[in-house]
Amino acid sequence: MKMKFTLAFVCAFLSLNAQIEFEEVFHEFDSLEFINEMVIGDMDGDGLDDFVTSSYFGRQLLLAVNRPNVARPEFVKIWEGLAPRELTLYDIDQDDDMDIIGTLPFDNLTLCWKNLGNGNYDLDTLSQFDYTAIHFVDLDGDQADEVLIGHDDRFSLFKLVDGRIQFARTIVNDFFLGSPEAIASFDYNRDGRLDVVGAFGLSGVKIYTQSDNLRFTEVNFDSETVRNDRIAVSDINRDSIGDLFVHSTFDSETTILQSDEQSVYQEEVLPEPNGSNVFSSFGDVNQDDFTDILYYEEVSNFEGTLSLILTDTAGRVKQQLSTERFMPGDGGFTDLDGDGDMDICIFFNDFFETGLAYYINNSPLDADKDGFTEEEDCDDQNPNVNPGQMEIVYNGLDDDCDPNTRDDDLDEDGFLMVDDCNDMDPNINPDAEEIPNNGIDEDCDGMDLVTSLNEIEGVQISIFPNPTKNWIAINLSEPMDVAVSLKDLNGRLLYQGDNVHLVDVSSFTSGIYFLEVVAKRSGAKMVKSISKVD
Repeated sequence: MKMKFTLAFVCAFLSLNAQIEFEEVFHEFDSLEFINEMVIGDMDGDGLDDFVTSSYFGRQLLLAVNRPNVARPEFVKIWEGLAPRELTLYDIDQDDDMDIIGTLPFDNLTLCWKNLGNGNYDLDTLSQFDYTAIHFVDLDGDQADEVLIGHDDRFSLFKLVDGRIQFARTIVNDFFLGSPEAIASFDYNRDGRLDVVGAFGLSGVKIYTQSDNLRFTEVNFDSETVRNDRIAVSDINRDSIGDLFVHSTFDSETTILQSDEQSVYQEEVLPEPNGSNVFSSFGDVNQDDFTDILYYEEVSNFEGTLSLILTDTAGRVKQQLSTERFMPGDGGFTDLDGDGDMDICIFFNDFFETGLAYYINNSPLDADKDGFTEEEDCDDQNPNVNPGQMEIVYNGLDDDCDPNTRDDDLDEDGFLMVDDCNDMDPNINPDAEEIPNNGIDEDCDGMDLVTSLNEIEGVQISIFPNPTKNWIAINLSEPMDVAVSLKDLNGRLLYQGDNVHLVDVSSFTSGIYFLEVVAKRSGAKMVKSISKVD
């Protein structure tokens, strides 16, 4: 089933007025058991994200293999008889494919289904305890991930060693605090080290800053929002301090904790005009580096509204995606069709239409996130090139995406600046005719043509070019027998000839020479200094 519609984001007090065009593609799977969890990742290395689902009641772990052109995916059974929770995808054995990690809270186990390729998985036990949340991240910058785990009323740090998790230290152990149900990491105090944040049941959100050697100290951070099981970090107001997005399935609400420059957080619970907010997922659908929210409000099992909430520095704007899909299981943001922009996928446990709903983003892509889409931007891989930029000459780029503002050959004489000694004058270029004695290098050979005018026995003699690189020309206004010689500064004779009109000096070193022209009949002579250049 397909449905096309345009989301027109309208908000009276915001500057946001963007439009995103989505196409809904629905794949029905009425035979599937109730899906409680779904995580998204490329499980088969084909460049398209797939979907791993868990059914608590059906006690099944399933994989939906995504197909090109958003065709109907194929669900295959990975495991039966177990109902893993808190699914996450991570390459635990470092063999360049994604493995599946889940916990069995009633069996006190953490399991890993190792991806063997070709759709095969091998079940392995990672630990003899279950977890409430797990988060893989390189905390100390050593190119090896650590593992943050909430378990047994504790929040602990583990190391990864040869595909196994090994206990490193406890961050906090407090029976009354419990263990976190969601974990994230960000540089809270802007000291270059990643800090950690956990959402602890009735104790709310807690932040722990990292010191040397992976040790953590709790921040005095008061939080009123409680029982959150999803968390994401974003810098909404661009103050370089992470803001927090949290969702509580228990309380059916989403809360944004936004910081100021003093790291004081203000909490805001998102309004629920269309019912209880039973599901939220966080991502960046328009790739502007602001966290957006996939937001479902439920009135009943047969009535609800799926919305998309976009955020930026101007605020938030919300618009409906659908009012025809009910009972969301899980979902999020991913590039379903492989076109480089983010789409939306969500599994609905609707009694009448159970299945996967795709919302394909058909809006023009803004890959470099400069505010101009690929339809407007002449280089959508470079944020410094777009119609809002000023043209910078001679940098090889069309900065303003306007071919009428030239980057090179500004005088439009057919020569680029690298060859043109004056790119502001079309009469000066390597093809121009040199005009002697005007102080201008018209032909860009590095010198102006200078002629020396002299007179012997009433005959005008011109000598050029001077300075010269290769030759000296001697022109007489009328025929006359002359003797020509060339000497260096020491008076050494370098050249001598009669009635010559061209003297080759290309083999001489640079310096000053003297050219002597003598009239043979009268002995009258003229001497000119010649500058030889390389």
